[in-house]
Amino acid sequence: NDFTASSHIIITDITDHLPCLTIVTSPDIFIKGYKTITKRVVNDENREQFMTKVADIKDALSFHVKNRLQTSLESKYDDYFFHLTKIYDECFPVITRKVHAKTLSKPWITPEVQNLIDKKNECFSKKKKKNSPANKTKYKNAKLKMEKTIDKEKAKYYKTVMQNTNNSMRQKWDAIRLIINRKKVSGNECPIPNNIIGNHYASVAKRLAEDLPNLLQDDIPCSSNVQPTYIPTKQQFQFNIITEREVYEKILKLDSSK
Repeated sequence: NDFTASSHIIITDITDHLPCLTIVTSPDIFIKGYKTITKRVVNDENREQFMTKVADIKDALSFHVKNRLQTSLESKYDDYFFHLTKIYDECFPVITRKVHAKTLSKPWITPEVQNLIDKKNECFSKKKKKNSPANKTKYKNAKLKMEKTIDKEKAKYYKTVMQNTNNSMRQKWDAIRLIINRKKVSGNECPIPNNIIGNHYASVAKRLAEDLPNLLQDDIPCSSNVQPTYIPTKQQFQFNIITEREVYEKILKLDSSK
């Protein structure tokens, strides 16, 4: 992907360990259609090739470090990593490819899944050109294997998300909204201005009280000769303390079909 980075070294007189700061910003991936991206080809074969070439040039790398003719430490650093970076670029080349926006928005689309998707599309093209029983079977098997792998990787991703959100109940609910694909409702999205909503809730109790009739004790019908006992209304109230565990158990008892 196209990233822009800005690096800084924070100078302080407290310690000689100067902290390094890097700010990385990436473009917005919420796009429609296809996007052209650049990526490096990283696999086991390229890793082995890189390790072999580094072992072959270890004497040259050691020379950059021990070169007494070069007195500048910065120059030694540049020569060392220039040589190493050249080998890295050869072993892990950068390629350009088109990726659909749906792929970028689905973290469970791993390289393995992408390969299965490409394989399924290839089998579909062959079946479309020649609709033979053999091509139908190959396409069906490729599609089935792709779907099973996607379900496996999706479940693995969501399980990891839930395991990494044990710090607070808020993080847990955010993870649940992500899984069920429900966006968190923001107060700024309400079409009614905040001052109107505030005035409504500030005056609703008073207006309801004005609409209620002023009932006396004699106005209340009674089917018994026993006079009812009235408990005076409390002038104050208090909240009952409840734990997160009690809330969790209450949620589990709710009917999930509603």
